[in-house]
Amino acid sequence: MPTRHEPREGFVDELERQIVTEARRRDRPAQPFRWMSWSPARVAAALGILVVASMAAGGAVVDAAYRSQNNERRDLVASAYERRIDLATQRLVIAKDELARTQRKVSVGVAKHTELLDSELKVIEAEVEINVLKLQLEEVRLTGQEPVTSVSAPLVQGRDFVSQRWEAELQVPQKAREIEQLRQRDAERRYAIGVTDSADVEVASAKVSELDAALSGLQGRLEIRKRFLGKEIDAAQAELRVLEAEAAQRQMALTPQVEMAKRAVNRVAAMVQKGLADNLELTKANLTLLGLQQQLIKADLDLALIRKRLKDPTAQ
Repeated sequence: MPTRHEPREGFVDELERQIVTEARRRDRPAQPFRWMSWSPARVAAALGILVVASMAAGGAVVDAAYRSQNNERRDLVASAYERRIDLATQRLVIAKDELARTQRKVSVGVAKHTELLDSELKVIEAEVEINVLKLQLEEVRLTGQEPVTSVSAPLVQGRDFVSQRWEAELQVPQKAREIEQLRQRDAERRYAIGVTDSADVEVASAKVSELDAALSGLQGRLEIRKRFLGKEIDAAQAELRVLEAEAAQRQMALTPQVEMAKRAVNRVAAMVQKGLADNLELTKANLTLLGLQQQLIKADLDLALIRKRLKDPTAQ
């Protein structure tokens, strides 16, 4: 029986071949990466492609995040307008209920016709508010931002939301003017038969003038908007024209109020001389007149300055 193991000749040969092969593999120099053999121009081009690809991938991520942020902001703003529409709708329901009650009172002679007109005005105000809010909500959903109200606002996907809102808002002063004209005629009739004094007529007349000014201002803004969209005037001129219209509106509304306050001072002064009023009442009447006069002076000054700027845009 053999005392030690003797490897077979074939095993020794195979082991020798594997050892030699492994030694040769380790002795070979390492193969460089393929790009190390490229020319500098080729390396630069490859790096450029890599940078562009990285920028595109990063841009896509940023764009997606930006769109998500815009959508979130749009949803928040839209939600706020939806809640405002809900509240306005509730006010409309209340106004319609009040109108129905007033109609019943008028029909049985326990309410005046002007009260019915006042109730109708409240319904119109609520309806206009809802219409304006719905237009604003549409604009928010298209732009993702708060509605733009300036006369020089751009169209939104071909729609002129600014003019649409102003046209809707015209209904309120139109109805209010109709009511105040009825009150003015009623005051004039009562004054003619001696059941009221001229002060009631003056108050009613002043309210009609104020509403005339409001209507004129809105119509003026619509015309300015039309001219801006027609490229007859630029944005700066359009904004100045609106300021001019607003100053003219204040001037138009304040002028009859100042005249009415002057007559009130004269009436109180005459009553003081007759012992029917004290000096405190006269002081109050004079203070009212002074305040209105100051407002009118400011409106006159504003109007003059704006018209100067329109003539000479460089003027200060």
